[in-house]
Amino acid sequence: MTTPRQRVRTAMQNQQPDLVPFAFHGFTPALAEAFQQRTGSDDPLEYFDTPIRHVDLSATQKCVDFTPYYPPLPEGTVFDEWGVARVPSSLYHFVGRQAPLAEAQTVEEIEVLPLPDIDQPYRYEEATEQIQRYHARGLAVETEIPFAIFDTCWQLRGY
Repeated sequence: MTTPRQRVRTAMQNQQPDLVPFAFHGFTPALAEAFQQRTGSDDPLEYFDTPIRHVDLSATQKCVDFTPYYPPLPEGTVFDEWGVARVPSSLYHFVGRQAPLAEAQTVEEIEVLPLPDIDQPYRYEEATEQIQRYHARGLAVETEIPFAIFDTCWQLRGY
């Protein structure tokens, strides 16, 4: 019997798997509520037997105050580990993003922005364990690269 992980490998080798592998990245909050009410399940990945599972790095343990990089922000604003502000929007679950270096004029202003600790081993321990558990079930694993150069620069400097 072909596992979901084998199907992904087959597709990535430009061959045709017996079933098309797919990933599921969740619902909007309103759809998640409707899904739970209709199915009684809180886990759409298990409910739909999703063959590809998502794994992220563990959250940073670094505490950084990014507010000095911004004018006053609305209540409910949160910062990611790069200092990008996620500002609540008036449209459902969407957020606006603001860049910590949008007003930077010098190299020095850029160099003092605190960087996340993506090179620390603790950030990878849980992900490694999750990957091993998923692989033991025959599932494929995907991740996002949150520190890809283009996207990171774009979000740090502004759009």
